[in-house]
Amino acid sequence: MSWITHEAVAPQAPPVVELVPSTASSSSDALALIRVTGVTHEHTTPGENRTLYLHFVRLTQLLPRAKYSYTVKSGGEGSVASKQFSFRAPYAEGETKIDIFGDMGIYQWNNMEWLEKDCAEGTAADAIVHMGKHAAER
Repeated sequence: MSWITHEAVAPQAPPVVELVPSTASSSSDALALIRVTGVTHEHTTPGENRTLYLHFVRLTQLLPRAKYSYTVKSGGEGSVASKQFSFRAPYAEGETKIDIFGDMGIYQWNNMEWLEKDCAEGTAADAIVHMGKHAAER
């Protein structure tokens, strides 16, 4: 997993991802919480007017096709965890179906609805990559 933060002071601790597999159904499953740490790289923009912190956490030993809920948190002082998101782990082997979209603009076709449907059904696509530019130019 990777994400970026904008912080006044460089994080001193490693970033953290906390995962909970979908099989964890109650507070008695608290042991199901998986805590994984990673690394942070500092990047200053070419104009030297912004500093970004790029966080990377490698997830291994995920159960094939299991659904996980997760939060991320930088190692910065006073940082807070993100809201909770979810993902499905990849297949152990075999074909993975990926929808790749880009330059969608705004047309009479409802591309976003189709993308959402592909994700919800889980049969048409296992992952969606959007290459950017999803607004119309006027």
